[in-house]
Amino acid sequence: MSEKGTRRALPEDFKLKYVLDYAHDAKLQRAFTIGSLVLAILMALLMHAAHPFQMDLTSDTAGLNTIYALVLLVGSVWLLGHVRGLLHGLALKLFSNKTGSKVKFHIRLGGTSAWMPECYYSKGAYMAVLLLPMILCIGLLCVPLFFLGDPWFWAVYLVQIINVSAYFRDILAVYFLYGLPEMYLLLDNGMLLKVYWPDGAQPKQKKELF
Repeated sequence: MSEKGTRRALPEDFKLKYVLDYAHDAKLQRAFTIGSLVLAILMALLMHAAHPFQMDLTSDTAGLNTIYALVLLVGSVWLLGHVRGLLHGLALKLFSNKTGSKVKFHIRLGGTSAWMPECYYSKGAYMAVLLLPMILCIGLLCVPLFFLGDPWFWAVYLVQIINVSAYFRDILAVYFLYGLPEMYLLLDNGMLLKVYWPDGAQPKQKKELF
């Protein structure tokens, strides 16, 4: 995925073509909610078939282990909310093609968000921005699953389910971008993804997100 075409200023002949409004588009929000829920249920059912939850509730440490597992679950979900945002910010900078644009962060109690309001990405570069943090975050969280037994395995796997579900928005965005011609430029403005194309150009019609 090339960074070619990424720039700090929008060319004069480029006009706004599409806007993905993650915060206010009810259709998108429904898709995110339903898709994330379906994905979470599917992941849980498939793993339960491959690795059924097993725990000896009669052991002296069963109760304590359950409490530890719940603390791990809650703490990990909170931490990942910030890690995902930081990784997204790093990817924005990494694929900005040395434009000199600055990443902006918004740190909240439940997570961190990042955007770069002065950088217009080529399609390939922005797909890399979305995919790299996703692959890293999901991949690294898979590693301990190979070494853990219950209840720790399922505590970590539940964190992974929440993690993957949180990336469902980015998965849909990658699907949307894949259908766009290379001539498009994209602006990540936090909860808005703006898509620009040359005025008067007639690229092949993209596939619709819905």
